[in-house]
Amino acid sequence: SEALAPIQSLGAYLDDSDTVYRYFGSVSERIRFNLDIDDHRRAVRLVPDAYYNALANLSIAYDMLEVYDKAMAMADEMGRIAPQSIHAAMRKVRVLEHQSRIYEAADLIKSILRYASTPRDAAICHYRLAFMEWKLGREDLAVACYQRSLTWDSEMAREAREELDDLLNSDDNLHR
Repeated sequence: SEALAPIQSLGAYLDDSDTVYRYFGSVSERIRFNLDIDDHRRAVRLVPDAYYNALANLSIAYDMLEVYDKAMAMADEMGRIAPQSIHAAMRKVRVLEHQSRIYEAADLIKSILRYASTPRDAAICHYRLAFMEWKLGREDLAVACYQRSLTWDSEMAREAREELDDLLNSDDNLHR
């Protein structure tokens, strides 16, 4: 937080009438931004990876310490500079989840899902949404989301398959 303080107090990466400051974790995120978010009226300047990563690490640390207002502030800044980033949205989802704000977390996942630009991003969104729906008591939707996550054949497929099996075994009325 001490390293970020001078940057934030100066407003080094705040948008103005001529410039927006953004972070892109991949080429596909940049393409999504260009197609869906950029107003093409202001110049886009890149935020350093170190700034974005410091925000993420600080949000994680505050979240682990249960200092949720600060964790959320860092996650919000991540979302501001990377509005199409699934990673930034999932950081905020975690903070909401740890505060038992599950409806808000599920709504955020649904809103960011349209920006999923890779199979991995789509799989993460569906996987996390499945868990949120399960926690909200909407097991049928959770089953559908787990199954959708599995169609993307990503690195979290094993976990999704195990959680889906656990869910299906918990209720005889649920089916693939």
